[in-house]
Amino acid sequence: MDNLDLQLFASEKTERPTPRRREKARRRGQVARSQELSSTAVMVVVLAGLLLFLPEMYGTLAAYSMRLLVDLRVELTAERVLLLSREAAGITLGALGPVLALSALAAVAANIAQVGFLITPEALAPKLNRLDPVAGLKRLFSRRALVELLKAAGKILVVGAVMYFSVRGELAELRSLAGAPLGMSINEIGRLVWAVAYRAALALILIALADYWYQRVEYESRLRMTKQEVKDELKEVEGDPRLRSRLRERQREFARRRMMAEVPKADVVIVNPTHVAVALRYQEGQMPAPRVVAKGRGPLARRIREIAESHGVTVVRRPALAAALYDAVEVGEVISEEFYRAVAEVLAFVYRLQGKVS
Repeated sequence: MDNLDLQLFASEKTERPTPRRREKARRRGQVARSQELSSTAVMVVVLAGLLLFLPEMYGTLAAYSMRLLVDLRVELTAERVLLLSREAAGITLGALGPVLALSALAAVAANIAQVGFLITPEALAPKLNRLDPVAGLKRLFSRRALVELLKAAGKILVVGAVMYFSVRGELAELRSLAGAPLGMSINEIGRLVWAVAYRAALALILIALADYWYQRVEYESRLRMTKQEVKDELKEVEGDPRLRSRLRERQREFARRRMMAEVPKADVVIVNPTHVAVALRYQEGQMPAPRVVAKGRGPLARRIREIAESHGVTVVRRPALAAALYDAVEVGEVISEEFYRAVAEVLAFVYRLQGKVS
């Protein structure tokens, strides 16, 4: 694979988006949201609301219409017409109020169900680049615009086909209503309207679900990253690897210096004989058991031994005990019960050498 192939491979968006990239896109208002799903949810709720509240709405509007006909018999003035207009608007809004409220709730619920509760000031900020006519033409003839055009055309065709086949089967019955009573004609037409609306709603629900799936797939595709973008983001989040390596080395050096400063305070250094060194300190009444204040292997073990000898700390050769303590106990921890007896014997030996016990 030559350099050109490597560059092309590195520029391909083959990696799944990281959580940080998703969060940044969400802050910009870039989320997987289907407008078809929201509008269809509103339409379905409006149909359900009309079906639920239509008798009450019909009764309210019919009663007002009868009263309005009576009021129109009197002399109409400009003030009277204005008053009747306001009254008609209030009555109509009151009758349609429950349906309007349900549709508003449906719109909010559909959006929250898709993307959660999201407020993006960054997305609301004005963007001057949207005024660029060249960029506008590019958006107008982009793949996304073509997909939206095809979706709109497909929706019109599907819903139109559903309505056509629904009405075609009822044409004979509709012709028979020519001489039927008005009430019967209204009931039959209302039944047909609801049947068509019901089937159209089902078709729109299927289209909305398909669009939501497409929006999710398209969103994941837009967020995909190249291998280089993943590496750059990792550097941005965690810092340069070389800098992190130097920082860890400094931290280890600082820990070694602090550990070496504790060696002169130790009561004993147990060695194996030069490969491993473990420094122990015990303060009766202040510590529950002897504590490991320093340990090391190889060169570090030799350095611990040199510091201990230069400060008069007793060095005791116990190969098996030194190896076991090195593997089992970390610096700053007290020894476990399994070492009590062996360490007590070493400390007793050291204390006798120092004349602390007889």
